[in-house]
Amino acid sequence: MSQINTVIIYIIAVFFLVGIMCFAPLLGNILTPVISPVYDLIGADPANFPGIILGPDGGAFALSESMTEDTMVIALDQIKMVNISGTYIDAPYHRFEDGYKIGDIPLEKLIDLAAYVIHLDARKGCFDIDDFQKLADEDLEGAAVLCHSGHELSHLSVICEDMINLGQLPDKGARLYVVPIRVAMASFPARVFAIVDEDHDSTSL
Repeated sequence: MSQINTVIIYIIAVFFLVGIMCFAPLLGNILTPVISPVYDLIGADPANFPGIILGPDGGAFALSESMTEDTMVIALDQIKMVNISGTYIDAPYHRFEDGYKIGDIPLEKLIDLAAYVIHLDARKGCFDIDDFQKLADEDLEGAAVLCHSGHELSHLSVICEDMINLGQLPDKGARLYVVPIRVAMASFPARVFAIVDEDHDSTSL
């Protein structure tokens, strides 16, 4: 019976959230005339009210947008996405329950890394051990090995996927920078770029 109650509560919560988001303009029109006089007394925008009773992901953002008196007071945006959107990195936690997460990765493992590029022979269709033998004499400690296949994949102490423009990098000599937000998650989008020469020209990856 308790499981049924949990399911019912969950369904109600989902409908409540969807309802607030869908009917935010209507709710804003109803609430603003009531809330505005109170907030005017303290010199605040009524758009602050939804954040008191709702979380940002619980409809507060949509309702605040509909209640604000001045849309130019501050520019706010809401982002909803899967954590493996665009170019992103995977922390060990992505595969291993006891692995560390993105926020645990030291910055020195993500920025100013020596980058080595392995280009896939189009006649082979996949990488094999011979491709990596080319790096046998290189010092790869703390370096990034970038696999240029057309479906680019980078192997660091973490994994960076869905990069572009790897074909523009030299086989070695570039410096790689991978900059995600510090979050306690297994994967997250990152700004990835490489410094390709001493004049600090960069290539977005």
